Amino acid sequence: MNRLTVILCAGATLALCGSCAGYRSGLRRHDPKSAELADRESRKKYDAYLFDNGPDYVSEGLFRIVGRNGRIGYADTTGRVVIRPHYEAAYPFRDGHATVARRARKVWIGEHFYWESDRWKEIDPKGRKVKGSVSLHRNQ
Repeated sequence: MNRLTVILCAGATLALCGSCAGYRSGLRRHDPKSAELADRESRKKYDAYLFDNGPDYVSEGLFRIVGRNGRIGYADTTGRVVIRPHYEAAYPFRDGHATVARRARKVWIGEHFYWESDRWKEIDPKGRKVKGSVSLHRNQ
């Protein structure tokens, strides 16, 4: 039996259905055993980015998604893909920017990892590069 849990998170209603997360207003689950979601407008499938043993948190109205290509993008709280999944590394939005890299590698420390890249950049919520910003995640 599927159980639906509704959580209020940063002003948005998040519905957790088994192992997937969907926003009541726009996403639906395709397979009850996965975190696969679909945007109602485009019908393109994507997975919720899994973070901290569950779907990604909403940050500044956006959450991370993983496309069929295995790369990370962002969707808004209606489920609309705002930034196509084409980053190998992408952090949540904070203060109007997100740190991303098209090429990166995961470095594992026990059960946790961090990303390394020499090509970090900051983007705005529309996916445009923020000029003059310095990434906090840039490798030293």
